[in-house]
Amino acid sequence: MYLKDPVAYKQELYPFLYSLAMVSEKNMQIRFINKEGREQLRLERNGDKNEIKFISENQLQDKKHRYYFIETMRMDENLYFSKIDLNIEHGEIEQLLNPVIRIAKKVFFDNEAKV
Repeated sequence: MYLKDPVAYKQELYPFLYSLAMVSEKNMQIRFINKEGREQLRLERNGDKNEIKFISENQLQDKKHRYYFIETMRMDENLYFSKIDLNIEHGEIEQLLNPVIRIAKKVFFDNEAKV
């Protein structure tokens, strides 16, 4: 339903993304990015306390210029897997260095890429 009306159904994604984070303590961030490259929802795990929190809307970022977004949008329906990389937040490499592997999937609704 979210893809039909993102504003009305945004709340429905919160429990889904939270459950993805709970699958493994190694899932440190989960982002839901729209087809323009803007984060719609993001959650993060605090590594020290192992707490999961959703990031406020004013802290969401534009990821349209990041290689993993560009590569994912070029793909059809396959999963995208990055090489090991360092995490960048708000244009800065995260300190302490945090190596990441990104996994992304383009989502379709009525044969149109939505996110």
